Amino acid sequence: MKFRFLVLLVIGLVTLDLAGQKIIKNPANPESKNAGRTLTAQKVLEIMDASENYFFKWPYGLKIGPDGSVYVMDKDQLLKFTPSGGFVKNFLKPGQGPGETSNVSNYIILEDNSIVIHNWAPNKIITLSTKGELISEIRLPFAKYSEFLFMDKNNYYLFRQKVPETRGTAKLIDIDKQLTVVSKENYSIREKISFPMRVYLLYIPGEIYSMVRLVDLLSRRFKDNLFYFSHTFEYGIKLIDLDKEEIISEITREYPRVKVTEENEKYLNSGRFGFNGKMYKSPTPEYFLDILSLHVIDGKLLVFTSTVDKEKGVLVDVYDEMGKYINNFFIKFPNPGVYFKLNQHRTAVAKDTVFLIEKDEAENWMISKYNVPFTELL
Repeated sequence: MKFRFLVLLVIGLVTLDLAGQKIIKNPANPESKNAGRTLTAQKVLEIMDASENYFFKWPYGLKIGPDGSVYVMDKDQLLKFTPSGGFVKNFLKPGQGPGETSNVSNYIILEDNSIVIHNWAPNKIITLSTKGELISEIRLPFAKYSEFLFMDKNNYYLFRQKVPETRGTAKLIDIDKQLTVVSKENYSIREKISFPMRVYLLYIPGEIYSMVRLVDLLSRRFKDNLFYFSHTFEYGIKLIDLDKEEIISEITREYPRVKVTEENEKYLNSGRFGFNGKMYKSPTPEYFLDILSLHVIDGKLLVFTSTVDKEKGVLVDVYDEMGKYINNFFIKFPNPGVYFKLNQHRTAVAKDTVFLIEKDEAENWMISKYNVPFTELL
């Protein structure tokens, strides 16, 4: 055992096995001798408001379909665009009837480009064809707030959160996001894995529920029913098998955290909400989140970090299937204001392409497509 440990240490990767879970500890620097290269993002497409068909109010949930189509959510909208930016359709129909939505948590795009939408109140899952025709609608057997993650031939996978009472005072507190598995056969419910999440919360049962998420629950499908997750301020990624409902491994590396300063504090989310004429603002954190978003390309995990170099851009880490830190590179975007905002809902990655939700100089929302030749480094 001593010999095996020393060999792993020499190659820069320490793997421990604790209670059946692998802890993969990587060093601060990757193994590649060409690490740290700078790639310049070249903008090739902008999707702007088109008031006759749609209007961007607060776009989020940016995704790329199997055929390269672009999808984004907004108020009462799930918009689809062609790979060249042409408007196709709004898939949402506001209302309470069959195929209609009022409170959408998430959506996924299937391999045949049909769309699965989760509406949390009422709690139902809707499947639409590529033309927006209703294929199926399934009511789920619980009424609590939930967020959709994925579905396979046997189960629906969602998150439910348990919110503690704060007795009328806004507090920094941890809540549990519970991975909830609902059987398609009999609608039985299983809950095995939970993710503690730091939030700024005001909760009075029966009266008010206001919350600022200080950490996003990041998720990215690796393959089949294997998913990567990250849910803490610090650098950490869990690989979870949804079939077995267990954590396979946890990936970490030595990471120099990025302090919040007077210069970069403007890039933090506001973290505000109001109640009874009073505004509440979450405390300013000492550090930015280490991990902003997760992406998978050609079997490699790409981690967008909060490390920003004024000359090079934002740092992206690369891991292989075994969780080994093999490379990194910087992406230099023309608008430096996006660097701390490359989160899961505003960023999508395809081969040699990065899509961003950002604002133009007039503060209008748009979707930008950038060519970034990163696959040559994978």
